[in-house]
Order: sequence, then C-alpha cells, then structure tokens
Amino acid sequence: LDPANNQVRVIVDGNLGLTLPTWSPDSRFIAFTRNDGSKPYTVLPDAAPAPQASNVWVVSLADGKQTQVTLTKGQARSPQWAKDNQTIAFVTEDGQGK
Repeated sequence: LDPANNQVRVIVDGNLGLTLPTWSPDSRFIAFTRNDGSKPYTVLPDAAPAPQASNVWVVSLADGKQTQVTLTKGQARSPQWAKDNQTIAFVTEDGQGK
C-alpha cells in the first residue's frame, strides 16, 4: 500500500503458501517463501495437510525482479535477513537452521 496515494501494488502473486515476508535491512528487498506446487493446502478434519515443498525467494522493490535463493526438495521457511543485506537464514522442514 503506497501511503502517498493509498494505491495497492501487488508485488508477488501465485501460490505463496504460508509465508511470512521479511524486509531487508535496507528496505530494498523482501524475502518470502513460495510453494513449489500450484495447489493450495487442503485441510481436512482429523488430518494434517501433507507438507508442500517450498523455497526462499527475494523480490526487488525497485524493479519487481524475483530471484529464487534456495533449492530444497523439502521445505524452506521463515527467512530472516542478516544486517549485511546479503545473507538470509531460514529453517528447513526438519527444523534445522541454514
């Protein structure tokens, strides 16, 4: 949402899944996770949804360019920027930090 004119701008669309986007310290990029599949999670009573593979992506706010920064066969989630604006930590499906 642009505070100057209250206009909404879509930065990223598609099947993002359960993502918590994070701003880079210099506010030029946003890191987020994107599901590798095209279907959303399906939740049924008494059954947990099957985990979907996901990876961390970064989008530039200047030009909208999206770059995949992880290539996992499982889940990468909860990206967090380091103060250097170059390094991103994330958690894998087994809870290990990378």
